[in-house]
Amino acid sequence: MENPKVCYVINFYLGDRRKPTPQYENDKLIYLKKHIEYLSSVKHNLSKIIFNFNIRPEDYKFVTEIFTITPKKINSTDVLISFRKNSGMSYGAWSDVFEKYTTEFDYYIFNEDDYFFIEPDFDTYLVNKYNSYDDCGYLCVMVRNPDFWNNFQKHAGHSAGIASSINLLKVFNKYKCLPHNKGELNYLSGENSQIKFSFAFIEIGLNVYDICDDYKVSFNMTGEFDHDTWILYDWNKKELIIPAVVALGNIYSWRTSNDLEFSKEFIHSTQKEAWECFTKKISLGKLRYNL
Repeated sequence: MENPKVCYVINFYLGDRRKPTPQYENDKLIYLKKHIEYLSSVKHNLSKIIFNFNIRPEDYKFVTEIFTITPKKINSTDVLISFRKNSGMSYGAWSDVFEKYTTEFDYYIFNEDDYFFIEPDFDTYLVNKYNSYDDCGYLCVMVRNPDFWNNFQKHAGHSAGIASSINLLKVFNKYKCLPHNKGELNYLSGENSQIKFSFAFIEIGLNVYDICDDYKVSFNMTGEFDHDTWILYDWNKKELIIPAVVALGNIYSWRTSNDLEFSKEFIHSTQKEAWECFTKKISLGKLRYNL
């Protein structure tokens, strides 16, 4: 497809976080400022940028400054600011945005506020990579394969990614939304939404892929006892996207993973394997190697 229309949706939250950067603790709009900075300096061909805020009454004091510092255009791309009640966290926001625009755009890139695309033409790369697969439903930054801890549901281990409006519409028509938890607002609910959202593509016969062939990934661990940043797929030299702790120049510890799933030789599950693991309630290792 020549010159596809791509909508980039970033969801912001202005409340407390489990592991905020020092800059965020001092300035709740620092991630917005950093996104504007990167998007202004990195070449892209986006059709629209949507800064959505899952806002609470205590955040209303920031609204004037949000409009003041956000340009109406970044390079030649129109920028839209939207606000919604914090229902369903980022996945609820993405569902609402897609419901509003549906096929007005050919592709949607979804992201959260504390990760930043840094590679020139990141949107073109994502579109081309997405279309390099015959059955891609969602292309994310890092895939997790079926295992007991995720209820044997292959899913996007990193929320940022891209999907075509055609495939998003298939999911939306099946579930009447882009699937997400609509109940209690906490990190466990957010993790469940991440699994629901991306596993939905498996359910309709598509697959979930990532960027491990082309980019290494710095992934900021957010668990209560995790204090490190993972460096994954480090056989690649470049990074497509980085977490806030890296983007803001903070000192951090890091580690590489020895898990087979993150090794260069590992082959992610096919859609058929992912569905079989889920229906039989077995891990990918058990399915392939009886591990």
